[in-house]
Amino acid sequence: MAIQLNNRILNYSFEQGLTNWVAVNTVVSSTSKSGFQSAQLLAGLPNASLQQAVVTAPREGLYVSVSLDYPFTGPSPVVVVTVNFFSSSAIYLGNGFTLVVPPGFFSSSQWQVFEGVTTPAPAGTASAQISISMAPQPSTTSILVDDVILMSAVDLTTSVTGPTGATGATGTAGATGRTGATGTTGVTGATGATGTAGVTGATGATGTAGVTGATGATGTTGETGVTGGTGATGETGATGAAGETGATGATGDISTIEIISTANRYFHFPPTDLDLSSSVTIPAGEFSDDDGNSVTEFAGLGTNSFNNLFINGLVQPGNSYSVSPGMLFFPAQSGTIFAGTPIIIETVQFNLQV
Repeated sequence: MAIQLNNRILNYSFEQGLTNWVAVNTVVSSTSKSGFQSAQLLAGLPNASLQQAVVTAPREGLYVSVSLDYPFTGPSPVVVVTVNFFSSSAIYLGNGFTLVVPPGFFSSSQWQVFEGVTTPAPAGTASAQISISMAPQPSTTSILVDDVILMSAVDLTTSVTGPTGATGATGTAGATGRTGATGTTGVTGATGATGTAGVTGATGATGTAGVTGATGATGTTGETGVTGGTGATGETGATGAAGETGATGATGDISTIEIISTANRYFHFPPTDLDLSSSVTIPAGEFSDDDGNSVTEFAGLGTNSFNNLFINGLVQPGNSYSVSPGMLFFPAQSGTIFAGTPIIIETVQFNLQV
């Protein structure tokens, strides 16, 4: 598995043993998902756990991923993964993520990846601590841990636009295009200047002067002659070289974009046992919200959200139920939910604010 370069967990695949980890009742195992080693939380011992803290900014959301395997016999144990936020003075500020793997979840040896996204870190956050622990139970054995990832998923801090880069060099001029079609014949130009007068002929002999006749009437002006045809238009000259490319515009501002998450929880305590050997439907109207008020539908469902179902505090596999705005539905499966057992639906929706 290729781990992202911005994974904040040090020694995430335990190739350096338990270096960088706070480990309690944990040893190194040669059975691994990637590389050559993993960590083994030991069964039958109290507080078997792994912990590591990473630097985290306020309002930052973190992507969480942990790989677990159970290559042993007998029922698998309860495993709890949490991410908690702390101030620079190590003051606890709140929980951002909790995942519970129920007992007996593993039926065979096969690495499985458990992942999710934390709620945004509260104001004053300086670090986030991931904890992977195993609850000791009778007749259960150890669990293997590998490839732990904790990296930024939603960063709502304001970014700064960098300076505009220098304008690139002007590219080579393209080839000259084909000669365009001959344009329409232009207007006839002005009459040219009068040509040079020819050489004067020799003067004839002077005749005898005749009697001066009477002055005749002035004759009518003759018609103007037909204008000669216009000469052919010359060829169009070659297209000039392309001008220089203009400067690159400034980069747009994205500093006002913000991703906001909204969480909703709904509670139900069945008055009678629920036999899951046949399908079971619980209407949304039988649930109440965080304030104890009855609801008519489950909010926060859609393409930009995810939901979790907890029964008696344990998260349930996604294929064991489905949630719609009007109801919670269990397909036929083995098991019984006893009367009074808490059934909790949690929805988390992400919205983009500009």
